[in-house]
Amino acid sequence: MYPEKLHRYNEIRMKRCFTLYFILLSAAVTAQNLELHYDIRHSLDPRYNEKNFITFSFETFRWAEYGSFLLKVEFDFKGKNNNIGNLYTQISQTLKFWVFPVYLHLEYAGGLGYGGEAYTGYYINNAFLLGAAYSFQWKNGWVSTYLAYKYNNFDKPSHDAQYSFWWGKNIFNDKFSISSNFVIWTENKNRGDDLTANLKGKEILFYVEQKVWYNLNQQFSVGSKIKLFYNIFSYSSFLIYPTVAIKYNF
Repeated sequence: MYPEKLHRYNEIRMKRCFTLYFILLSAAVTAQNLELHYDIRHSLDPRYNEKNFITFSFETFRWAEYGSFLLKVEFDFKGKNNNIGNLYTQISQTLKFWVFPVYLHLEYAGGLGYGGEAYTGYYINNAFLLGAAYSFQWKNGWVSTYLAYKYNNFDKPSHDAQYSFWWGKNIFNDKFSISSNFVIWTENKNRGDDLTANLKGKEILFYVEQKVWYNLNQQFSVGSKIKLFYNIFSYSSFLIYPTVAIKYNF
């Protein structure tokens, strides 16, 4: 996969807010987990994916009366000899010092990538978000949603809007956990680089992620993540890629 295609794929990984993700799985106000995913996209779509690869992620969540904090770091082991090919991180904080049940949403994301021996490394451009978040219970599950202004730090900066909706719950006596995340946003077609220099206007992109976990016990789960991309890759409007995974909560 060429670096210009990798840029967009990795950027969507930074656009997810899981404000109540761990509350779904535990009543604790402090939680963290490790996830190990085996992405089988090469087996399903070898034309555009050089290999299957492992993704490792660490997430930590803290909740207080004034808001919640999330730190997420992910590594894609897709480089030569299965070394790290991409590294990206997300930091988000919600704040509320008033009675009205809407939180201020603050978020940063960024990272680095490597396109292979024939290419140089590249930045996963910094993104900064400022908006309003709202969380509530629905059908015995949790919902977290936000609408934000987004600043994409491309060579030619892009000022955009982003909306996120996340829903999750435990089912069958807590043996299974399910969650769905939908994110839609805009970006400038012209990012100020040679590849996009002749483009004009905005484009709409969205990403859908569905997770299903079978909870072996309170610490370990096995499952899958199914990802749907729209307008993310230059070679296709729609793509669907699944993973098989294991998770450790601690």
